[in-house]
Amino acid sequence: MDSILAALSQTTISLFRSKESSKENLSKELFYSRLLVVFWGITLSAFAIELDSLRGKVNVVVLAFGMVSYTTGPMLGMFLAALFTPKVQTKGLALGFLLSFALVAYLRPDIYQILLNFDLISQEEALQWSGLKETEGKLRPVINTAWAWPVTVFITWGTGLLFTAKK
Repeated sequence: MDSILAALSQTTISLFRSKESSKENLSKELFYSRLLVVFWGITLSAFAIELDSLRGKVNVVVLAFGMVSYTTGPMLGMFLAALFTPKVQTKGLALGFLLSFALVAYLRPDIYQILLNFDLISQEEALQWSGLKETEGKLRPVINTAWAWPVTVFITWGTGLLFTAKK
């Protein structure tokens, strides 16, 4: 988990980093990076606790590994954009992240299970609206969500390329 928090912190810092680096800036960036690790740790923990309370019959281990599919692709897409296409704008990457998150939410049963737990939708509606199928009484993705992160890398990076900074 610590590497995920460090990666989220570094990705967030890189969005706001200025081009010039001095010792004063580096010490500020280190301080902000540590704050961001705490922020992301609290945010992801709160998200996991909330999902755990809403999960119903969803296995916690499956849920934990599934959470990675929401962030891995967009983080790698942002990294590649920063490395190979540094003129992309943050708004394009943010839009790509939102599209990627929506795709993973559509494919994974987490959101639908929460809606089912609150009796907001029926099992039939969940199957009708989603990329899910029913197997042994459980909602399962039609497409294995392990394939989500390579796709979301290019969604995030590609959407970022739509918004490039002018010279």
